[in-house]
Amino acid sequence: MMKNRISVTADCTSDLSDELLKKYSIETIYFNIVTGTGCFHDLDEITALNVLELIENGETARSLAPDIDECIKFFTEKLETCEELIHITISSQISRSYMNCCEALKIMGDKAKRIKILDSQNLSTGTGHLAIRASKLAAKGESSDAIIKDLSEYRKRVSTSFLVRNADYLYENGKVGKKTKKICDILDLHPILQIKNGKICLKFFRGGEYEKAQINYVRSEIKKPDIIDKDRIFITHSGCSVKTLEAARNVIEEKNIIKNIYITEASATVSSNCGPGTIGIIYIRK
Repeated sequence: MMKNRISVTADCTSDLSDELLKKYSIETIYFNIVTGTGCFHDLDEITALNVLELIENGETARSLAPDIDECIKFFTEKLETCEELIHITISSQISRSYMNCCEALKIMGDKAKRIKILDSQNLSTGTGHLAIRASKLAAKGESSDAIIKDLSEYRKRVSTSFLVRNADYLYENGKVGKKTKKICDILDLHPILQIKNGKICLKFFRGGEYEKAQINYVRSEIKKPDIIDKDRIFITHSGCSVKTLEAARNVIEEKNIIKNIYITEASATVSSNCGPGTIGIIYIRK
């Protein structure tokens, strides 16, 4: 079997749909979801809906990045079908994934010379944008060094934000402090978070009925369409209703500038950290 010159892989937290993974020949490494009944591979053995149901029923669920041995196994298998491998991880400020991947390379000897790891400095489909970019550049015949150089600049243009129903999940997972949670609880506020320098930061709050807040959030995120790259935008969600997602798509379509609007479901890892009803808008700035 002829090997690919360069293959692109990513963490499953890139939240790309099966359709997009297949279209761009991107394979993913699973994170692990640890619950009271065992440890499961994200997406493959447990879904976001499963995790949210467990948590709503009072059970615990936490996500773990693939450990060093799992990284070695994954990379070794992928190298059998390609000459070089580029793997894109969730932000190193959020997860140990990047660190574990780098530690795996230290153990892999000569094989490691054929692998490059990129810290996306992002999460969810923010990482997905980078994986798609890498796949397109590889298809054009760019070298792995050139691709990494390009992505190192490209990742600075990714705009990732998301609105969550309340601060409960974020607080439990250490993403916001006790003071923020208390303010949200008292005033019934819905936090908007963004990725900045690889970290999750509080951007703003929205109040009122959550369904209306969701659409107002989408409208606010694209209020300056001239700064948005027209190729694609992601609406990534965790258990949002079909009605809400259709309304969000309509808001973006009204601008009539985005070629591809993709609605994707967040992985169990991402969902377990933000909770049900979360909606995110992720695009590339020009």
